[in-house]
Amino acid sequence: MSIFKKNVKNGDKSNKSSKLEAGDGSYTLLQHPMLLQFGIALVVALVAFIGYRITIAPIALPGESSEYLPVISDAFPRFTYKNYIWQNFLNVLFHIGGSLEFINNICSVISALAIGMVYLVASSLMGLFLNGNAMGGILKADNPNGQINVERTTWRLQYYASVLSGVSAAMCLAFSPPYWMAATMSYYHSFYLLWLATSVFLLLRFGMTTKLAYLYVFCLLYSLGMTQASCFVAFAPLVFVYAIYVLLASEKLNFKNSIICIALLMLGFSFVFHVVSAYCSSEIADISNKTKYFVVLKEVVGNLVRGVFNGLPQVGWMIILGTTIAPFVASMISGRRSLNGESDWSFYVLNLAIFVTTLIVVFDARISPWKMFGFANPYIIPYTMVALSFGYSIAYIYLLSVYLFKYIPTYLNFGAFVRYFAIALSAIICIVTTINNYSKADNRRFVFMNTFIDKLINGLENRQWLVTEGFIDNAIIIRAQELDKDIKLIDWSYVYNNIYRQLLKKEINKSFPDNIRLKNKADIGIMPLLQEWIQNQSDANNHLALMLFPDVWNFGNFDSYPCGLTFCGMDPNELLEYNLDSIVAEFEDTITKMEEQLPEFKEIARKDMKRIDFMADFVRRKVSFIGNNLAFVLEQQGKIDEAFELYYRVHKFDPDNISALLNVSALIQKYEKFAKYQEEATKALSDFQKRNETSPAIWSISRVYGYVSRPEVFTQLGWTWALSGQNNMALKSLARVLNHADVENTNLLKNMMARIHADKRDINESEELYLEVLKVDPADQAALQGLIFLYMNQGDFEKAKQWLIPAEKAGVPRTTILYLTATMLVFSDELDAAKIVLTELIDIDPKNYQAVLLQIQIYHSMFEKAGEDNEKRTAALEGIQKELDKLKDIEGADSFVTSMAEGGYKQLVNDFAGARACFLVALKQTRSQKYINRNINQNPIYEEILRMDISLNDKEAARHHARQLLHSDPNNWLANYALGSLALNVGELAEAEDYLQLSVESNESLVAINDLAYAKYLLRKMNEAEKLIRRGLEIDDKLYVLWDTYGCLKLASRNFDEAEIYLKRSIQLYDGDLRPHLHLAQVYYNTQRYEECREVMRRLSVSADSFIGRDREEYDALTQALIGLK
Repeated sequence: MSIFKKNVKNGDKSNKSSKLEAGDGSYTLLQHPMLLQFGIALVVALVAFIGYRITIAPIALPGESSEYLPVISDAFPRFTYKNYIWQNFLNVLFHIGGSLEFINNICSVISALAIGMVYLVASSLMGLFLNGNAMGGILKADNPNGQINVERTTWRLQYYASVLSGVSAAMCLAFSPPYWMAATMSYYHSFYLLWLATSVFLLLRFGMTTKLAYLYVFCLLYSLGMTQASCFVAFAPLVFVYAIYVLLASEKLNFKNSIICIALLMLGFSFVFHVVSAYCSSEIADISNKTKYFVVLKEVVGNLVRGVFNGLPQVGWMIILGTTIAPFVASMISGRRSLNGESDWSFYVLNLAIFVTTLIVVFDARISPWKMFGFANPYIIPYTMVALSFGYSIAYIYLLSVYLFKYIPTYLNFGAFVRYFAIALSAIICIVTTINNYSKADNRRFVFMNTFIDKLINGLENRQWLVTEGFIDNAIIIRAQELDKDIKLIDWSYVYNNIYRQLLKKEINKSFPDNIRLKNKADIGIMPLLQEWIQNQSDANNHLALMLFPDVWNFGNFDSYPCGLTFCGMDPNELLEYNLDSIVAEFEDTITKMEEQLPEFKEIARKDMKRIDFMADFVRRKVSFIGNNLAFVLEQQGKIDEAFELYYRVHKFDPDNISALLNVSALIQKYEKFAKYQEEATKALSDFQKRNETSPAIWSISRVYGYVSRPEVFTQLGWTWALSGQNNMALKSLARVLNHADVENTNLLKNMMARIHADKRDINESEELYLEVLKVDPADQAALQGLIFLYMNQGDFEKAKQWLIPAEKAGVPRTTILYLTATMLVFSDELDAAKIVLTELIDIDPKNYQAVLLQIQIYHSMFEKAGEDNEKRTAALEGIQKELDKLKDIEGADSFVTSMAEGGYKQLVNDFAGARACFLVALKQTRSQKYINRNINQNPIYEEILRMDISLNDKEAARHHARQLLHSDPNNWLANYALGSLALNVGELAEAEDYLQLSVESNESLVAINDLAYAKYLLRKMNEAEKLIRRGLEIDDKLYVLWDTYGCLKLASRNFDEAEIYLKRSIQLYDGDLRPHLHLAQVYYNTQRYEECREVMRRLSVSADSFIGRDREEYDALTQALIGLK
């Protein structure tokens, strides 16, 4: 039985001679120990709350603590079903208090109450462990003459030990680094700890009193917790076994109580069904295609179970087990015997090990979880176990005074000294660790983040859209709401997240309801959205700002410039004359405040680098990036003195900003008036090199730290953008360099720009640039070869041939000339002549893979010419196989070149799945080390993959690959056609029209023209639709779908005669598509030729299941109309 229950029964029967009855009031309180226990718990909670209130966070710091704040403030939909009750609890708090300060204060109260509950759990555990009979026997032996009241003294010692254990555990946890940090922000960890501790305390009260009411409430509360947090699942076996043990021991394990407990457990856990139901009906579930109830239920339960193990890190999990969980388990197993006087030496050794291991964590030694893993995961539950182990150890030391030394009722004995020592030891450890951990947990010192975010928001002026990298998004959203600013964020870190893309699409649609193209670009991805916005929306600079990638403004007719703490866009000519004085003054104020606030953190960061210095570095890097680029604009405006002063200040503010240092050095070299800074700059560069073992490429520096005023930087930046498919940005970066480069570099730049224009299909611009280069240097090999390829790709082989002789005279290798000649002959359909040239090429270079590819192309042409001649077709295929074997020997079986060639062969024989697999291998190979330096354009590969998707009718794959292609080539006709056709199939007519319009503008493909005409027909834009159909028929009047669409147009305008003619023409060209037949049946019905209509419908009924979407609706409607005639 527990000491608490024993006191309630026997307190008023105690020996009247007890010292406690001498007249002090404490005995009356001790007769009601739980009342006193709750009082102590409240005091402990109050002490904790005072500490938390002093160090409370001023803003929503990045990480878990702010994860749900934008959700509960309705700034963003919920992404997850996790922590459902916590989300709704925060929602209530927000709508009551309406501010982050209110929420953080309430969370601190919850954290303090959890500490109070930990006290009750720890002291209750001691009460269960301690056995009054064992200690009473020892006290009787120590005092044979009855100097003391053994029963009362036993109770008092054990009660004091339990209180000491509880206070020690509570204070140890309250001011441990992870819990203290979590307690001052809106972390859910302390919320669940309060819940868990309350549940466990109810179970322990049941163990003490055997009152079933405690057990019933525990069952309901604990099972409800199991639907929310994995910590409840982790402890479930332990607590349920204990509950059964108490029922057995108290002889209350019967059918009735079992049914009640099971019913309550099921009732609590049934809440998971509500969580799943709420999620399945949410916007996020619909977007992520997670609307199947039982699939989501399985996922929810699985995540709760897996969370027990996933909470531990993959590396270092044994340290957490050894330093936190193992001591707790050991104390729970050995506690009853150890605390009741077990004298075996092994127990002394075990308890010493528990105490020492606990101190390692309490004093935050190197192998403690917090020291090793930092704030990435607070590990609140493991630290709670450490706190309980610490409280147990202190109680054990306290009780050793009885078991190792005689209990003498005086203050002048060694046993009393040990008890006082235990109390003092606990107090000293708690005080020392609290002082030591204060600097780690003091979130007030994050005021610099508050300053940074305020400056960031105010610098936006009236702009509503901000592109971010995601790190401080939650803080920006919450602070903007507090300042009553309407700001919408585009989080670059979610660039490939489908759910986020769909949400962004909806947000764009709300803000720009009439701009279908922006909505479509948002559906593709963030980069295509920004490109369309900046390139084609003239007022983009009034709506948009960037926290990263200032080059993105180069999509349109803008140059970037720092405005506040973001990058905005302005017309390049206006920017050169723009007065930046107010912007510079505002930045000076920002950097001054940062200089005042950040140095204080440098001292703290030495103790807690992972948590604090990371955020300080983020702010320092962002501010210096802005400052460097602001100075760069000043330099471009010719304000050299102001530019140098700002470069220099940025360098002093952030010595790691190498861009600012390089710009300072460049101006020192260029202008003698800055020579006095030469020695300082040289030393700074030397120090930077010592801090960084490898020097980063200068062009990559510009992306991280800001622009460097050197031409080669923008050259490399331009080429990098080109390789990533962002041709407009590439051309803008390269154009910047032209005014600074010498003649040689000018030609190099123009060749690069000409190649990029060719990739964009800007033929005239590309040709003009190549010719400009050749005008300066007629022997420029890159320009000569570029022109030849340009003309060849256009099919203008005569022009291409004209440049072969100049190319050979300029020194272009003979093998290259032969390859170019053979290529022209192959595509001019002069196959025999091509074979002769290829023979010479192979004689010179037997391992030339390009020659093998041309041989394969020759066999492709032979196959196509063979028509129905199977013998010739077989010979051509055997020829391809033979050449493929050669290619595998030269390049390797899975190489890029071989995979593309093999994919082409499989496509030829209609093995579309096999072809797609080969093209996917080729795509992967372009990123391999072997091919990464060949600068292979991935767009043609994506086009081939997309064609295979379409041939296989694989809609999801087509949608995915079309989006990938449009990321780098926004005007690609095939990708736009694919997305337009898919949108058309699901009835998204406006979106379909926009995609198809882009496709037709890029390439007048007949299928795209037809689908665009059909979309306009459905949108009732009849004149536009008919113009498109006529244009298509002018190009090729043999495409049956054009006639079908034309017939639909005439049917809709009730011109039934022409409709019948066009539909019959469609069926004549191709009889295998059921849709023209259905449309013809509609003509018959509308002209009251019902028997002919029925005849067509009878033939269609055999394959009616193939109709989908709108076609199915029309089929069903016509069927019902015919039935109605009967």
